[in-house]
Parts: sequence; structure tokens; C-alpha cells
Amino acid sequence: MQHYFIINPVAGKSKGKDSLLTAINSAAISEDISYKIYETTSRGDATRFVMSKFEAITEEPLRFYACGGDGTLNEVINAAVRFPNAQVAVIPVGTGNDFVKNFSNPKFFMNLKRQIRGDILKIDLLSFNGKYCVNVMNVGLDCSVAEKMSQIKRNPLVPSKMAYIFALISAFFGKYGSRFKVTLDDEPIAENEYLLAAFGKGSYYGGGFKSLPCAVADDGYIDACIAKKISRLAFIKCVGKYKKGEHLDLSFITYKKCKKIHFESDEPIGVSVDGEIVQETNFDIEVVPRALSFSMPEGCSLMAFHEGEANSSKAQTDYNYQEV
Repeated sequence: MQHYFIINPVAGKSKGKDSLLTAINSAAISEDISYKIYETTSRGDATRFVMSKFEAITEEPLRFYACGGDGTLNEVINAAVRFPNAQVAVIPVGTGNDFVKNFSNPKFFMNLKRQIRGDILKIDLLSFNGKYCVNVMNVGLDCSVAEKMSQIKRNPLVPSKMAYIFALISAFFGKYGSRFKVTLDDEPIAENEYLLAAFGKGSYYGGGFKSLPCAVADDGYIDACIAKKISRLAFIKCVGKYKKGEHLDLSFITYKKCKKIHFESDEPIGVSVDGEIVQETNFDIEVVPRALSFSMPEGCSLMAFHEGEANSSKAQTDYNYQEV
């Protein structure tokens, strides 16, 4: 099997690229694999690179390691999903690194030997406007936060863990609330003024906010969380519960699992897809079951939701390269 390590050189404020290269070369030589390293040059380049590897007809399995944040992973999966012999792994060297929090032992994703010896899990994707989402889509306040976060995290003086908090504060005092209509599995949710909406296959976004605590990457459903507009003061009081995933019993929250979603807005609204922003008015989302061959590091497993346990689990968020 050929292994490709696709490095986003600007992910995570460009820190640690040399140590990442050293870790890749050391592990690849130790594990005796055939591998190549590629550094992306612009947005969308990871997608183009993966597509180029399938220009020649081959049945050989190819594994692509997305070395960056959730945005880099999104680019890789949008090409790899088209080819049955493609496998995708992620080495979380971005700012948020939220997708790996859906697995046990998330620190193992930084262990290159465990990555190379990884096991394949078939996971679902979300189909959206001809493209795919692997983690979470956000609308409303959450999207505004993601947009501001992309600007704030470029500041070398802002710690990565604080980028989302600073972005949330900035968005909080901007436009507050959006009017839209959502239909979940042909069941309309009344048109109203909403604060935010999150749709996804993963539980976390924004560097550890657990917006979709019941999401499971391979259960065949989309998790949808929709919050009606409340006062700023009320939001401040409950944002802690939202971060921990303890918000499902709040009166202004609608939370459901579904197979498809239709979204309508009278004016263009920002939609954050795995952290990348697009402007839309009407769109549809569908779940594509078992669409992607995802490689989990040796010793990891997908964390399933169990009633009463989701709120008590705490994901690890600090990563370092690990030796076996």
C-alpha cells in the first residue's frame, strides 16, 4: 500500500512542521512502508492532489494522511470518497482538531507508528451541494464565530485554545439572530428567529464545543441541533452547558436525529462546513452511510453515545508526538 502524507504548511499557525516531518520519516522507515510527503500550496490543493493519484487505473489501496486541521481533512475526503480503494487518516496539527475527539485515545492520532498500523472503519458523510462534510456544519452565530476565528487564529499572540473564545466574544456583539426555516425528514420546524443551528456526524467543533453530544460517525443519521434566539444575558448563562454538551434539556433547543435536512433563508446566510465558510439561501443535506474508509490509529475506537454518559465524558485536547 502506498502512503501519502499531505501537509498543510499553514495549519496550526505553521508551528511544528519540522518535527512533523521528522516524525513521519522516522515512523515510515521503522514500519518499512512506501510513502511520499506533499505540502499543499493553496486552498483546494489537497483535493486536487488526491484526485491526481487516481488518474491511472489501479486497485492498489492508497492511504492519505490529512496533516492539518478539520479543513484539511475536508479537502482530502472530498476527493477520496470517490474512489473505493482510497483510505483517509488525519494527523491533527491544526487549530481546532475536533474530529479526532470522537474517538477514544485521541492522542494516538499523533503517534505516527500507530497511524501506519491503523484499522479501517467505514464512516458516514454528509452530502451538501455536491460536496461532502465529515464533521459539523454550522449556521448563524456558530458560523459567525468560525469566520472570525479564521482571522483571529492567524494572530501569533493568540493561543490556539483561546481562538474560539475570542471569536465567540467578537461575534456575540455583532449580528445576533437569523430568520430561517428548517425541515427535518419532511417535518418542518416553524420559521422563526434562531440563534444557531448545527448539523453533523461529529460531536465537537470550535476547539471542543460539544454541540452534537449524541452524534455517532457510523450510525446512518444526521444530528441536528437548532437554538431559538434568546437574550444575550440568557445565552451567557447557558453557554457553559452548550460547551459541555449538556444543553439538550434547555427549552429553546430542538435536537433530533434525521436522514435529510432542507434549509431555507430569505437572504444569503453563512454556512460553515468543517470550518470553511460558504454563503447559501436554500440547501439540502443528506447522510451518505458508510461512504468513507477512515483509518483509525492502532488502539483507538469510535466513541458511541450512551444515554446518561455523553455529558460526563471529557475529550483530551492536548497533542504531542508519541513514541510507542
